[in-house]
Amino acid sequence: MEAGIKDLVIKAREGDQQAITMLYERSNRKAYYLAMQLVKDPDQAQDILQDAYLKVFTNLACFSSRRISRDGWIRS
Repeated sequence: MEAGIKDLVIKAREGDQQAITMLYERSNRKAYYLAMQLVKDPDQAQDILQDAYLKVFTNLACFSSRRISRDGWIRS
């Protein structure tokens, strides 16, 4: 069975690299689409994603597991 987002975030907070990879893979396509809607430039969209994921994964310890939803974990 596939792990839920909440479980993946908890594991990623504990340093599980596979969980971090899975979170990235599950959200990257939607995040890229959103960035492209905002900037309309593939290079800028990639830069935005790189900055966003760096911030998110650097600050995983600050996430409240009660506020994590399937698509909203990256916005938390």
